[in-house]
Amino acid sequence: MSVSVVIPNHNHGETLELAIVSAYSQGPLEVVVIDDASTDGSVEIARQWQSISAGVVRLVANATKADNWQESMAREFPALRGETVVFCAADDMLLPGMIYQARSHAAAPVVFSDYHCLFGRQLLHSVSQSVPDETTLTADQVRRRIRSTANATETGIGSAIHRTHLEWLSSLQFWRCGPFGDSIGYAAVAALHGAVYLPGAGAAIRVNPQSYGRAMAADDERRRHYAAESVAFLREAGVDDETARRLIEKRCGPQ
Repeated sequence: MSVSVVIPNHNHGETLELAIVSAYSQGPLEVVVIDDASTDGSVEIARQWQSISAGVVRLVANATKADNWQESMAREFPALRGETVVFCAADDMLLPGMIYQARSHAAAPVVFSDYHCLFGRQLLHSVSQSVPDETTLTADQVRRRIRSTANATETGIGSAIHRTHLEWLSSLQFWRCGPFGDSIGYAAVAALHGAVYLPGAGAAIRVNPQSYGRAMAADDERRRHYAAESVAFLREAGVDDETARRLIEKRCGPQ
């Protein structure tokens, strides 16, 4: 089965090449860099890789900065060629084996793995799915997991999502959830359709106050706004009230 890797970018020229290499070296069908009007040389880096990779790396360059980068990125989803999609921020990296796992579980609605959080090159902590072995959960089991005291580890980091479910998230305008878009969206897919949970890290992310997500939730007023949008999103998605309430508590904080 085929895998598309999507790398959204805005002025992360210092780390973009590492993100591209971390994906390209694992043999996906394509690596799509979606640049949001960078001014730091990022576009040239992506163009160079587009050339030397014989088109496996593909650049989509926005001429002007988008009002909502997630919505702008979603416009490119119909052009993706892979049946499974993996996202990697331009200041993060995919770890060896991530694309293999995505390809191996192509029929799964969504696949979650552990991930590392870095500050510079220093490991701050790791987020674990808390499974000793590869584990497939039904939708009912995922809902029970979310409602339990277990951490809310369902997110887009180190994860793979089936193309049809990504398109469904887009139809519900998942980007209105702002910085919670991937964690709320991926958890909704899992709660409604089931998921595969993997031990071992699939990605490493950098704790960066300038990243898209952190900038979007920079103050309490905006966090509350996006939390309210997440509540509405889960209701429209058809997630039951108790599961939605617990997920919002875990991901967005008490409301």
